[in-house]
Amino acid sequence: HLAEQGETDYIEELKEKVARYSFIVKKKECLDLPDKIYETHFVDMSDEQAAVYKDIRDKLFAELMSDTLGAGKVTVQFVLVQILRLAQITSGFLPYDREVTVDPITGEVVEGADKGERKIQEFTPNPKLIDAIEIIDEHIDQNDAQGNKVIVWCRFVHDIEAIERELAK
Repeated sequence: HLAEQGETDYIEELKEKVARYSFIVKKKECLDLPDKIYETHFVDMSDEQAAVYKDIRDKLFAELMSDTLGAGKVTVQFVLVQILRLAQITSGFLPYDREVTVDPITGEVVEGADKGERKIQEFTPNPKLIDAIEIIDEHIDQNDAQGNKVIVWCRFVHDIEAIERELAK
């Protein structure tokens, strides 16, 4: 552990090395920006999304339960991929880039070949996308002479592409 090795010494050394190449300027010292707006919106998934989400969640839970009963060891990679899939479903899409069978215990491909192609199943309608576009439209008037802008943070590249596609309409 770094704490045992004098973590603060390493941090101070790093700060000294970086200091000659950097400087700090606070936003309030150089920009006249409006305050940040934080909004939380709760959006229900479509029926199709909810069904796929439940299926993957239940399979993940079953794998974890079988592992706790001593049937084997589910890999961290397997669990993280399944959690990532659940997050992607809530964003309105589900990628699938190979038709393979994966051993849930080892995480190894046991059947099929990785074709390296990424296909995406989009859920239509996508309630999260619809809500996001409505929020963006509330904050931006396309004909606004002041040129107001918004920053939209997305978790997945596909989210960005979907928002771009909708805004271009």
